[in-house]
Amino acid sequence: MGKTQLGIQLAINVQILVRYGGLGDKAFYIDTEGSFMVERVYQTAEGCISDIMEYFSVPP
Repeated sequence: MGKTQLGIQLAINVQILVRYGGLGDKAFYIDTEGSFMVERVYQTAEGCISDIMEYFSVPP
């Protein structure tokens, strides 16, 4: 359970800049089940950005 969420989270984490603990690279996500939801990716990315801003004290 949670394989799709894990894949989405990893695809987002790979794209985080190196100075914020990511790899600063690109990601390619292949959905073979048709369960990809752009809204869920957007929510996950927003949460990740909020965490980075809080942890690194980045001004909004």
